[in-house]
Amino acid sequence: MVTFTHTIVNSTGLHARPAALLAKLCQRYQCEIVLNSGSRALQGKSVVSILSGGLKKGTQLTVSASGPDEAEAAQAVQAFLQELGE
Repeated sequence: MVTFTHTIVNSTGLHARPAALLAKLCQRYQCEIVLNSGSRALQGKSVVSILSGGLKKGTQLTVSASGPDEAEAAQAVQAFLQELGE
């Protein structure tokens, strides 16, 4: 399992468009990707799950990837989340 933390810095948070792009990115990988926000575990491959988290600016996420391509998936998700803040 590969885990990292990330704080949402995008002023609009993780709204519909970036949530859809994130889910599409996660779907490319075989491993399970989970975004933990507080006590909520959000499935990275599900747009609905990501949106249900209400991820606003300042939200701290712990992202976990577990499976055969976990390292590559975690790196891609981390890069995606960092680009959202730019």
